[in-house]
Amino acid sequence: MCNSEEISFAEYIIRFWEDSHPANKKTLEVTSDTQSVTISELKASTRYTVDVQAWTKVGAGLRTEGRFESGLQARRKEMRIGISRQQLHEGTKRIAVEAESARREA
Repeated sequence: MCNSEEISFAEYIIRFWEDSHPANKKTLEVTSDTQSVTISELKASTRYTVDVQAWTKVGAGLRTEGRFESGLQARRKEMRIGISRQQLHEGTKRIAVEAESARREA
């Protein structure tokens, strides 16, 4: 007999902050079908921490955390992060951070 249940995520809570200012966390809330999020208004050459937490109908899961440094160019003011349900379910300590700045449609 199998006791496993399919986990149904309701939403993700994404927090990010400059490593030098951990008290100044910014928060994004996205729906469960979101696979990537663009973090905007980053400072050039700055180290950031980002964490993702999945919420289900029974409550919050563990936070998954990652770190990155924004680019040298002042125009790189946003970064895209990937959200993997499998990683969040397995409780890994990594999230995907794309090194390229997100493109904007004109």
